[in-house]
Amino acid sequence: MDRPPELSDADWADYQAAARDDASIQSELADREAQIESGLISSYEEYDFTWEPADDRTWPGGLDDLAATFEQAMQSIVLLDTSGNVPKTPLQPLLYQQMRQAQELAHAANRVLDEAARPDQIPTLQGIAALAHLASAAALSAAAVGSLAEALKTEAEPSRSPRRTVEWRLVIAHADARRDLRRAGEAIRSAKAQIAPPPLVLSVVRTTGVAQLPMPGPPPRIRR
Repeated sequence: MDRPPELSDADWADYQAAARDDASIQSELADREAQIESGLISSYEEYDFTWEPADDRTWPGGLDDLAATFEQAMQSIVLLDTSGNVPKTPLQPLLYQQMRQAQELAHAANRVLDEAARPDQIPTLQGIAALAHLASAAALSAAAVGSLAEALKTEAEPSRSPRRTVEWRLVIAHADARRDLRRAGEAIRSAKAQIAPPPLVLSVVRTTGVAQLPMPGPPPRIRR
């Protein structure tokens, strides 16, 4: 790809670095798929899954980590500067990196969903509810990728509209992506809540002493 004339040397270097990272990730994914097809590794070995009540070292623990990753992404996937304005620097490298970051989150959400929906699973009612939340998380994370891709397209394509109009489109698409990522993280936590064992509730039973009436004895004998 030829260097766009509006990109500075630093921005072009960042863009090329992101492209190299993307190529490396794609190569790793292709290698992983080849190992899966050869039976060398399991496609779901990253996640421990069970429909049984679980502790922090099993699947719900992995859900907590995944939800935390979504929350961290909300802090890093930003568009506006500290003044609340769209930066004047070229945004294509930034939006491209953010789209790739959201895509990795979407892949992770889909991997957990695939594991939970294995055909050999017989889920409980709580498990079915958790599955619905995971499906929502996968769909929302995919929608976030689409919104960021739309923002990247808006920034990259020449436009006859005023720059202010283009910036509004960027802000709206970016806000949609952040909203969907937040909701995806919430859905993952809701899935964990469905299958996690309920917390123990300790109740204190108070007993009140009741004075017992004396049992009646045998009737008195009357001597005549």
